[in-house]
This record gives sequence, structure tokens and C-alpha cells, in this order.
Amino acid sequence: MIAGLVQAFNETMPVLSKGGPIVGILVFLSIIAFAIIAVKIAQFYKSGVYGRAQRREAYIAPALQAIEHGDLNAAREVLQKAQGPIARLMEAGIAVKWDRNVREQDVEDEIARIGGNLLTRL
Repeated sequence: MIAGLVQAFNETMPVLSKGGPIVGILVFLSIIAFAIIAVKIAQFYKSGVYGRAQRREAYIAPALQAIEHGDLNAAREVLQKAQGPIARLMEAGIAVKWDRNVREQDVEDEIARIGGNLLTRL
């Protein structure tokens, strides 16, 4: 294992030396880019963006049923327990529409505002 790594390193060094310092800079920046990508994927996963469809259905269907039956408090409870941006957006829509009884356009604007805020946190 270690012998293989040493051999790979020894084969790579002549290529890097032919390119000069620019190749070293590019390798360094590539490592940083890879680290940033890995961190962002971890953040998306933690925030629930990559949640499974079954997990989303576990809170979307009960919340929609509660809304259809007029039980907004039950819908909010279900959504507050859920993780992910979809739950936060649904919760915001309920809060704006039924707490303030505003126009549809205002509801859409508020959901877009909250969605933008959620994106900046990712």
C-alpha cells in the first residue's frame, strides 16, 4: 500500500516539475475546491435537502390532511417536527395565509423571501 503511494508520488513529480510552480498552484486550488464541494454536500445533507421521498411524505401528507380538515395547529405541529426546507416553507405559507389572511401574491412573496433566506444558510 505505502509502496504504491510512493511509486505514484515518484511518477507524478516529474510531471509537476515540468509544469513549474503553476502546476503546484493548480493542484493546491483543486484540493481546496474539492474540500469546499465536500463541505457543501455535507451541509445540504444535514439540512434535509437530500432527504428521501418517504421521509418527506411522512410529514407532507399529514400536514396537507390537517390543512384540508381545517386543523392548522396540527399541521404546524407536524411541520415543526420535520426537518428540511420544504417543511419550513410550508410552515411559512400556513403562518402567512391563515394568521394574517392576506392575498395569494403576498403569500408567494413571503414564501420566496423565506426560501431565499434558507438558501443563504446553505
